[in-house]
Amino acid sequence: MNSNWEEKKMNYLTKLENCNNVIEKVFSMEKSISIIDKQAQEKLRVLTENNKAFINKLNKGTFEVAMIGLENVGKSSFGNALVKNNVLPSKASRCTYTSTQLEYGEEDAAEIEFYSTEEFNENFRELLKDFKVEDFRAEDFSTLSIHRVEMLYDQMSESEKVFKQKIFSDIKEIIEGKDIIRKFLDKGIETIYINRGEVEQDYKSFITDNYKSRAVKKVIIKSSELKDTKEIKIYDVPGFDSPAILHEKQTIEKIQNADAIILIIDVCKNPQLNINQIQVLLNAKDRDGIPIEEKLFVFGNKVDTCNNIMDALNNIEILKNDVIEVYRIAKSQRVLIGSAQVYLEENYIIPSDGTKEKLKLFNMKDSIEEIKNEIKEYCNTDRFYILQNRIDKNLDETREVFNKIIAENNVSSETFYREEQELSEELKNKIIQNIKVELLKAEDYLKEKIYNDNNFTKNFRASVESIFKPITKEFVTNYIIERIRKTSTRELPIGRGNYSLREKLYSEVRENFPKVITSLADEEVVIYYEYILNKFLEALEVSKSNKYYNNIKKSVESFIESITSQVSYDRKNFSTIIDHFSIDLMDILINYPLGSPDRKNKFKVAEQDFYNLATYYDHSFNNKPSYMHPLIRVILAQESLNEVESSDEVLNNKLLNTIKKYPTVYNLYDEETWKKELRPFSTEIYNKKLNINTVISRVALNMDTLNGMDEARLKATALMSVKGSLKAAIDYSGNNFAGEEVAADNIGINNKDEYIEKLLAEVKFSETIEEVVNEINIDGQNLINILKNVTLNAAFLEKAFLSTINKQINLIIDKIDANQSLEFRNFLAENIDKIYYNKFEDIRNRRDTSETRQEIAKELSQVVSTI
Repeated sequence: MNSNWEEKKMNYLTKLENCNNVIEKVFSMEKSISIIDKQAQEKLRVLTENNKAFINKLNKGTFEVAMIGLENVGKSSFGNALVKNNVLPSKASRCTYTSTQLEYGEEDAAEIEFYSTEEFNENFRELLKDFKVEDFRAEDFSTLSIHRVEMLYDQMSESEKVFKQKIFSDIKEIIEGKDIIRKFLDKGIETIYINRGEVEQDYKSFITDNYKSRAVKKVIIKSSELKDTKEIKIYDVPGFDSPAILHEKQTIEKIQNADAIILIIDVCKNPQLNINQIQVLLNAKDRDGIPIEEKLFVFGNKVDTCNNIMDALNNIEILKNDVIEVYRIAKSQRVLIGSAQVYLEENYIIPSDGTKEKLKLFNMKDSIEEIKNEIKEYCNTDRFYILQNRIDKNLDETREVFNKIIAENNVSSETFYREEQELSEELKNKIIQNIKVELLKAEDYLKEKIYNDNNFTKNFRASVESIFKPITKEFVTNYIIERIRKTSTRELPIGRGNYSLREKLYSEVRENFPKVITSLADEEVVIYYEYILNKFLEALEVSKSNKYYNNIKKSVESFIESITSQVSYDRKNFSTIIDHFSIDLMDILINYPLGSPDRKNKFKVAEQDFYNLATYYDHSFNNKPSYMHPLIRVILAQESLNEVESSDEVLNNKLLNTIKKYPTVYNLYDEETWKKELRPFSTEIYNKKLNINTVISRVALNMDTLNGMDEARLKATALMSVKGSLKAAIDYSGNNFAGEEVAADNIGINNKDEYIEKLLAEVKFSETIEEVVNEINIDGQNLINILKNVTLNAAFLEKAFLSTINKQINLIIDKIDANQSLEFRNFLAENIDKIYYNKFEDIRNRRDTSETRQEIAKELSQVVSTI
């Protein structure tokens, strides 16, 4: 034994006990607990328990050895050889569901400790949890059906089945053996005495029986044969390849915690380490950082079962190469080859079957005494080094925990102010970057959304109809009568009545139109403003869970308002834009009668504005004089406004509807055939911007002729006749339009006045109430159509609104960029500690208690210095 060990042991016992006393004292100090967080408290409790385990190990001098290996490599025989007694079951069967412990006892006996029902069910539920049983907490091993478990397993994918196979087998076996298992639960500890030479078999069934063993929590076999190594406890750990999932966990746990490990290998059948063994050994590092090679022994067992000496030597070489050279998990002097079976035979512990003779032929030893001596030597020398390292590591960790606590709390208030300033700068930079990123994203999103939704245009088109309601003859008659009554005249000429009536209607239109415009964007503005506001809050990482959320939100609203007030949306914005393209239209179409000198004069005054507006109606006239635009003819001569159709599909349907009016013709073909045949003509009408009504009226003349034909002739000529009449109608419309252009050319392309005079000369003045009603209603409808289809194109409300949004976003970004603006600096100064209140409150709480903490840390430092 190490001559200095007793002295060192007493020194370490003093250190460990003192360390635990210090921890206990610290926990009893009410002030000190206030500066130790829960994580550190839990760590200190774990270190205390470790110290207690070391104290117990030092006092008792205990030394734990774990026997590990694959199943059926002779681990139990090896264990029997170590204790020189046939106490462990050595047949080829499964081991207990917990490690079997071998230790010294004055009498040979087996202590069997059983699970309680509660403990067993808790372990069983952990298996169910790993097996993905949803309500695993409510299950009981005695009531769960095998059928349900099998159904869950069958529903798994093939890859899942591979990983869950062990768990499935465990659960199934427990349910199958539940009646046997139940008999032994809650039995506490049962002791069975073992007579030398007449070994009782009863206790072995708790190790080998598939069902009984599951009820066992712990098996301790005591042997008087271990009197020379009383301090050693040997654990027969389940095999690496055990099908039970619990065995794998137990093996890893023992490798990590044991003072020494004996790896038993069947040197005859499997001399080479398999991947499972290697992974467990390399990954299951010692809990205290001790390298595996410092505490691993390897015993190549069953060498006597090799066919011949050459096979034996070859296999021994393979094993040593793997262990020593390839994986470097053991030292060469700790790799021994032999046979536990031979040792048991030679010592008359089991009957001989001739294996010892075979070993003699190989000129080899059983090596049991040799490995026992190696373990004793290790126990008396190296194990002290390992134990010392473990204790030192635990004490060092304890000091580290306390030193960290002391360092964190021995801080002056100036340090906290500096920490707060540094945090503030860091968060300001983060906020600036976040806002820029989020607002640029918002800009792109809103552009796409505003254009796609087209809500301003939709709202305008839906509401502009309300500015003018068609008048009736009765309304005009009553109005004229009322005017005659008020002026005390006998009659009111139609011309004067037209003027007077239009003046009233104009007043109503001018009154109604602003209402339409001002309500266009009210709802949309709120939605888009809220979106920008929320994006700003997202960039600040502020959610409603923040206790200052409402205050921060108000502050953000105020900041945005202060920055964007000059470019924020105003109801007047749209009014200004739309009025620019609308007021003259209302004036000329509603206020002044058709063909009147006033309408002509109004045109001359606002002539250029009308030309500009006309370009938004039909771009195909851009290469002709402005005064020849169709819109000018609508305004001055009340010609029909040929609205630009959305596509030739609309025109195609109009042609089809014309054919449908003549069933005898239409019913000759199905609708799809008609559409297909009419398509080239609708496309030509659309491309040439021809008046569809003119074309249809020409076609209708021919349809009347077809309708009177006999059936046979109709069927033979109808389609060709319809297509011919369409071509003729299109040619007529085109030539008629071309004729107008030629007439204009004859007047002189630069002779605008003559063209306008000619246009006005064609206008017929309204001479009856009926004509006035018709004239005013056409002007009113033309006004609405122009507003919906021309003015809207010119105003482009979505673009105008988006321009406002973009200006607002860019102004905000400019103000926050590089933190240059006074407004943004004030905003941050007012809100940053609210936005990240958790971080700042933590610093301030520590700062406010820094003096107290320093005092506690000083007191703590004095106490800890004794460790």
